[in-house]
Amino acid sequence: MGKWHLLINKSDIKICKMKNTLTLLVFFAVLNCGKAFAQNYLDSTSTWYEVQGGAYLYFDYTNYNKYYVGGDSVISGNVYHKIYLDGIDSTFDLWHGDTTVSYIINQYQGGLREDLLKRFYMCYPNHSSDTLLFDFNLSVGSAVPNSISMSGCNNPPDTVTAIDTVYLGAQPLKHFHLLASAFGKTLYEGICGSGGLIWDGSMCQFFETGACLIAYKKGSDSLYINCGLGANGIPEITNRSMSVFPNPALPGSKITFTYPVSNGFREIILNDINGKEIARYSLPQRSSTQHVKLPVMHRGVYVARLMGSGVEGNVKFVVE
Repeated sequence: MGKWHLLINKSDIKICKMKNTLTLLVFFAVLNCGKAFAQNYLDSTSTWYEVQGGAYLYFDYTNYNKYYVGGDSVISGNVYHKIYLDGIDSTFDLWHGDTTVSYIINQYQGGLREDLLKRFYMCYPNHSSDTLLFDFNLSVGSAVPNSISMSGCNNPPDTVTAIDTVYLGAQPLKHFHLLASAFGKTLYEGICGSGGLIWDGSMCQFFETGACLIAYKKGSDSLYINCGLGANGIPEITNRSMSVFPNPALPGSKITFTYPVSNGFREIILNDINGKEIARYSLPQRSSTQHVKLPVMHRGVYVARLMGSGVEGNVKFVVE
């Protein structure tokens, strides 16, 4: 049997090298893309806004919480985002009519990290290890795993009944619906549950635990989340064609309302979440936008009521 000889031109070798190089580049690009997709939930601008309220003995209390990332730290070999809290804690004495307000500034809450399997882990202060907080790697019918957010209320395990999509800017995120319950808490991919960020049992469906997630902000993108604040002095009349920007806003800043001209709105009334009027503004005729300067307001949730002749609409927004 004779020998076979393979003749290869130098140009063929160059082409072969180029193809191999391109293949490797594509391969690593896919790996890096997958890694980026799995780990792009959190960054240095991630911010959560919550309201927590209730009553005990003869006191009513309302807390406005802002959680944010303040650098990174290494715990047991893992890199965590350090989570801090700014908050306003107000307590109302039902017997004496006195209100006490205290402020929390830059209080360390622990380390938060995400892994490649779309899960959040929390390492609380003085703990040497972390615990599962949220698992976003779920599909319809999935059992929600035991975690800090499901602590004490996941037996039998809650399940995902439906998934729809919300958008943080241009980024689509899954919105997980769980079994129907009195509180109807849901889970937002890469953000947290509607019951708040770091609370023990925040996703419990039959317990009034955790807080109420109002909004989430990352970079220039924000997502307002209606988590069911319960009854207040404002009728729930919403209109998807009405909006406010920016949301969240800063006290004393300018914001823009957008609304349909055809609705015939004549004025905007700003209320706090309990229905107390804060300010009102007239609306120009034949215009679909109005720019207003907010007064100096406490951090919290507010409602803009757009009023007209026999018509009304509400837009909720957050002041941080």
